[in-house]
Amino acid sequence: MAATMLFAVENRLAKAVQSETGPRICDLVAAADRRLETMSESTRRFVAGKLDELAPYAGASNDTLLGEFGVIARIASHIAGVADAGGLKAIGAITQGIVAMADSWASDGLWHAGALRLHLDSLGLASSVGGELRDQDQKVLDGLRAMRMAIGVRE
Repeated sequence: MAATMLFAVENRLAKAVQSETGPRICDLVAAADRRLETMSESTRRFVAGKLDELAPYAGASNDTLLGEFGVIARIASHIAGVADAGGLKAIGAITQGIVAMADSWASDGLWHAGALRLHLDSLGLASSVGGELRDQDQKVLDGLRAMRMAIGVRE
């Protein structure tokens, strides 16, 4: 018969927070906010560089889009993974849509150049207004999502 072993892991964070001599929670939160601000700036620079890599594809032919779809999807995946951390929620949502289309292409052979082109154009527009999610941007994102669903892309 197998023996069950229980392990108790020391909760160092709880000790630090509950300690009278340790840092206060408000100090820890403030320090985390400062680190996020610093990270946000570098994330925005990273995303801007990746958007520059995607920009030439907006005017590419359908054959080029299909031939380079793996590259486009990889760049979009890099952006989607970090855009929210940089406060670029609209850009993150659009690139997540491109990644979903790439997954559908890889698994089902679903290809729709017009849908990809619309996402690339939307990225250019979102980038030109800062990439953050504004009220009117949500309508565009909803429209892109509805279009992906209509052509059979699974999210």
